[in-house]
Amino acid sequence: QMLQPQSSTSRTEMIALSSKTLTPIQIGVLARWTIRPRLLAIPGVSNVAIWGQRERQLQVLVDPAKLRDKKVTLGQLVSTTGNALWVSPLTFLEASTPGTGGFIDTPSQRLGIQHNLPILQPSDLSKIAIDEAATKGLTLGDVATVVEDHQPLIGDAVVSGNGTYLMVVDKLPNANTADVTNAVESALSDLRPALGGLVLDTSVFRPETYVHTMSNHLRRTAVLSFAALAVVALIFFGWRATVVVVASVSLSLAAAATVLEGLERPFNQFVFAGLAVALIAVVDDAVVQVLDGVRRQHADDGPEGKAGRFRQRIAIDAASSTAPTALWSLVIFAVAVTPIFLMNGVAGDAFFPPAAFAALVALVASLIVSITVTPALGALVLGSAPPRESAILRMLNSASIKIVSIATKRAIPAVGAMTIMIVAVAFVGPQFRKALLPTFKDPNVLIRWQAPYGTSLPEMGRIMGRATAEIRTLPDVRAVGTQIGQAILGDQPVGSDSAEMWVSLKPNVDNSRAVRRLKRVVAGYPGIDHSVTTYSRERLRSVLGRTGDEVTVRIFGQDFGVLKKKANEVTKLIGGIKGIKNAKVATQQAEPTIQVEVDLAKAQKLGIKPGDVRRASATLLSGLRVGNLFQDQKIFDVTVWGEPNSRRSVTSVKDLLIDTPAGNVIRLGEVANVIVRSTAPIIEHQDVSRFIDIRANVGGDVGSARRHVRDRLKTIVFPYEYHGELLRDYADEQNSQRRIAGFAIGAAVAVFLLLQAASGSWRLAAIGFPTVVLPLSGGLIAARIYDRQMTFATVVGLLALLLLAIRTTVQYTDRYLQLRELGEPPGAESAALAARGQVQSTVATVLVTAIVFVPVLLYGSTAGQELLCPMAVVIEGGLLTLLLTALIVLPGLTARFAPTVLTRPVHLDLARDTGHHTDQPIFTARTAAVAVSHTGEAQ
Repeated sequence: QMLQPQSSTSRTEMIALSSKTLTPIQIGVLARWTIRPRLLAIPGVSNVAIWGQRERQLQVLVDPAKLRDKKVTLGQLVSTTGNALWVSPLTFLEASTPGTGGFIDTPSQRLGIQHNLPILQPSDLSKIAIDEAATKGLTLGDVATVVEDHQPLIGDAVVSGNGTYLMVVDKLPNANTADVTNAVESALSDLRPALGGLVLDTSVFRPETYVHTMSNHLRRTAVLSFAALAVVALIFFGWRATVVVVASVSLSLAAAATVLEGLERPFNQFVFAGLAVALIAVVDDAVVQVLDGVRRQHADDGPEGKAGRFRQRIAIDAASSTAPTALWSLVIFAVAVTPIFLMNGVAGDAFFPPAAFAALVALVASLIVSITVTPALGALVLGSAPPRESAILRMLNSASIKIVSIATKRAIPAVGAMTIMIVAVAFVGPQFRKALLPTFKDPNVLIRWQAPYGTSLPEMGRIMGRATAEIRTLPDVRAVGTQIGQAILGDQPVGSDSAEMWVSLKPNVDNSRAVRRLKRVVAGYPGIDHSVTTYSRERLRSVLGRTGDEVTVRIFGQDFGVLKKKANEVTKLIGGIKGIKNAKVATQQAEPTIQVEVDLAKAQKLGIKPGDVRRASATLLSGLRVGNLFQDQKIFDVTVWGEPNSRRSVTSVKDLLIDTPAGNVIRLGEVANVIVRSTAPIIEHQDVSRFIDIRANVGGDVGSARRHVRDRLKTIVFPYEYHGELLRDYADEQNSQRRIAGFAIGAAVAVFLLLQAASGSWRLAAIGFPTVVLPLSGGLIAARIYDRQMTFATVVGLLALLLLAIRTTVQYTDRYLQLRELGEPPGAESAALAARGQVQSTVATVLVTAIVFVPVLLYGSTAGQELLCPMAVVIEGGLLTLLLTALIVLPGLTARFAPTVLTRPVHLDLARDTGHHTDQPIFTARTAAVAVSHTGEAQ
């Protein structure tokens, strides 16, 4: 049966079914015919699989010895049972063509004819007379045992408490987990009155609990961060400016979220991380515009009657002064992150693009807000009463100006700071461990169990029952559910020797401690392979899974013996190649299998055909569906099957009695060889061919080793329909990484060219380029101290620092050029003036940003903040190096290496650049006199 497409993390809910009054078969009827159809009708649900499902059947259990004694053949029993029903799938029976009831026409009306089957219970079926019985009057009940039972199980469920069933709900791609979960539980609530004594437990595995907790934590962190933003803005700028800052930030993020929702982008932790990246720029926009508006108000000490005109000027000037630098910063950042959108084939290509896209959307929204709403709101709220200047900011500005003065007099501080940052990165860089994602604090823990291949379902049930009971006693555990083997419509092709245990932890427990306790318990079951992880991480490993080997040769064919022989030949051949290490054939697991092979000579002597042996043994060992019962809108199978004692062991299989055409009965072992052999439990195919892998690593040049392997592979002679291929799994990822590296280099060149275009100077671009990258050093050092892992969160935090560093560099360069255009000479004086003019906004942005991310650090990597916390650590560490770069490196390099001749146009709007409003705004720069305040701002 073809299943519907499913989400990569499709498991939405697991429901344990149990009852003290209903039998397992009665529970199965309710699950199969009442609950499952109702859940499948819910939008977003792709499949509902039931572990432990016991389908109601009427079974005719056959004892071949009893048939022999009664002189009844197995064929007679099958035909009698099948023909007793309305319809049978067996085409050699009369019941395979049942016809219809038809109708009759009376003189006045037409009457339909409907036949009602009198067989409803095992006792009804047992009264059916045997066809052509040698002894008249024999019934099915005389020669066989007719019972109500269930089909052979291919899987089962063990649930803490009295649970016997585990119903697993999967969702479609892009379906919302919370919506599907709520709809499922609402449907179950509606069904409960009709389910009798059935008890439903939805706490076994419920990802929505984690999603809800995550959302609450993110909401709490967002509220606290905005509160911190408001408090620090109130302290630094006063209540009027606070209104402008908070409103601008809120509007920018809300606009970005609205756009993402309109584009139907799922709002998950990766998108949230992208918005957190943009938050830095949004805060910077608001702070810079507020401070710029405040400075312009101080510069407009005119009559009160001119307040309206001043207010209008403030709005226009604030927008025009920040828009160019914000636009250049956006373009440069967009070019810098372009390689992220080209990450096809590289680990993480499913996570980085959504974050980068969300950041860019938020940046565009912030740009629009900063040139429209923020200036107007500032003019309206700030009015003609400029906010007070914080004593803290004055003190920090004074200290920063002294640092700038020292940095611009000599090049040693700038070069020394650069050297320290570069050496620090070179030291901590190699110490990182690669990890795509941090460990999520998911309260739903998945334990995979793999017993030796061939372990029986009862034995696996016994072991899992014991493990489930032991884990259930742990203080941190709320519920445990175990699925063994397969479900009838499950999506996992595993045997009865495999199991998955789903452990639901109690709220607010220490996740790490709970997992350690689980691992200790699981380690107490030797001989069974196991892993303790979470469902999301397991699915991530599956979705992104590759062989991981530098060289993988895959041999295709059909016969496993030939495949293994050629694999050993290839292993020996490539093992002699220089650099190839640990070449070996991939392990092929095996399990014991009873194989029945008919001896044709004996069969011919007895007048029996191999197909007769196969059909008789299949009926007795696995059961034969001979028809169906249709009752109460439900369909139940009727099967003929051997009694349990006839299928207990290899000996009982050999002793199966087979009818011969002469009317005699023989043992299966008399006409066939019944032996136990090992076979592969899983037969993997690619392009409709079976395959086997030879894997190896390389100690040296991978490309050269792979070329030699490819050449050696051409010398091997393969049989017809067999061939070998050198997989490109590792090579493709390496090529993708090289391609991304090429794109990154191209993006770096483009960033440099954009810096040159923004400044009109190759020297200023050369100065600005390293100052864009240097602040990342502090983030790397902080990440190394935090957990030594280079994860998605670390990279996103570095992107946030890159964004702020770009904005700082572009703003500083623009200020420096404005001063030069106003007639300031090149060198230390202009560099110092430009830095002093930017000190207040840089210090304020750094402080505000640092305080905004404090709530994230306070709550640590709790559920929902596993990405944000490491990201915040990187940002906090990078803000310090960003401040050092802005105060020391950038002005110091500019003072020493800036060009003496400008190439950018020198015509200015003095109303924008000097704050003096005039009706003749356009002048050449060198005709304007410039007054400089104590902050270095051009007045």
